[in-house]
Amino acid sequence: MIGRNGAMELITKVIKCNDVKKIQMDISVSNIIVEPYEGNDIELTYTQKIDKPLWDIHVQEGILSIHLQHKTTIIRRTEDYKLKIKLPREFILDGSINNGVGHIRFTELTIGEFSIQLGSGGIHCEKVEANDLSINVGAGHLQLQHIHATNLDAQTGTGSISTKDLKGNADLNSGVGNINIALEKDSNIKLDLSTGIGKVIKDGWSESSPSIGNTSILQGEEEYCIYAVTGVGNIKVHKESETVGNS
Repeated sequence: MIGRNGAMELITKVIKCNDVKKIQMDISVSNIIVEPYEGNDIELTYTQKIDKPLWDIHVQEGILSIHLQHKTTIIRRTEDYKLKIKLPREFILDGSINNGVGHIRFTELTIGEFSIQLGSGGIHCEKVEANDLSINVGAGHLQLQHIHATNLDAQTGTGSISTKDLKGNADLNSGVGNINIALEKDSNIKLDLSTGIGKVIKDGWSESSPSIGNTSILQGEEEYCIYAVTGVGNIKVHKESETVGNS
């Protein structure tokens, strides 16, 4: 693989799963994929420059530390720096990601307590069971599909948030951006929706409200509660049988 600034190499590293209790990532720029597989160990595959091996990956006191920093080099091609983590299906993910620039994708994972900090990029989480999941993006979009979490805190400074089949107590907050919430048809849910400048659109419950600075609560059996707030943008809540994207 050849990057704009030099030759790249692909490396695979295997970590014994029994040695790891938490995973902590501190990365300046990388696209990251975390997914399960049928193996028994943790498998890391990543790219780096042949002449500048900047990744530091090691296990100490039960913590798998993954570190990549660019201090003097200007990175122009985020896609040149990729990290894929394969976890055994029974592994419960705890720890954190701190990534400056890139895209992050989580699929089919079980999470205990985990936090994601991303400066710029996008995050896609799908089919995730979690106890406590915290996501914070400075500039970028969040896609959350089939997330069942005891507690979910998802925030963007600038960027949209889209959810589908979200179960559990959740706080969704966007400074500037739309929030789209797709629910199962018979969800027992309490929604607290608030915009600073924008509309709260409730397809399937009541009329849309064009007012500025509105708050609306839709209450079912209160199996769980979703709070959604955006400073500038629209909030749309609709049933999954309806067409997503009409706003």
